[in-house]
Amino acid sequence: MKILKFTAAWCQPCKAFAPILKKFAAEHGLEVEAVNIDTHDGYAKSEKYNVQAVPTTMFVDDEGRELATLTGLGEKPVEDLAKRLVQANHKLAKRKVAKDRAKKAVAAIAAAKVKKAVKP
Repeated sequence: MKILKFTAAWCQPCKAFAPILKKFAAEHGLEVEAVNIDTHDGYAKSEKYNVQAVPTTMFVDDEGRELATLTGLGEKPVEDLAKRLVQANHKLAKRKVAKDRAKKAVAAIAAAKVKKAVKP
């Protein structure tokens, strides 16, 4: 999991939030990717994730799928980040359970096919 930090050079709340996010990410062992919406690539990525305002902080999985999002700078940014991290971890856990169940189902189907093919 990593954090996408959508920001802009003209955004004062983004500047105020940057050191808070940096410290939070370091404490939780998370990588932060800054996405400047003022650039072509950053704008394209903000459109991909439907970012409507900055600062937007998004937790994404290893495939880049959104897990949790925080938009703006609230009164308690560390608590807000912690809540989103819990949401992100919950989604990751649910996906892992679903993936494990799917693997077991595929294995059971394959075993049944083999068993059926081996019958005399």
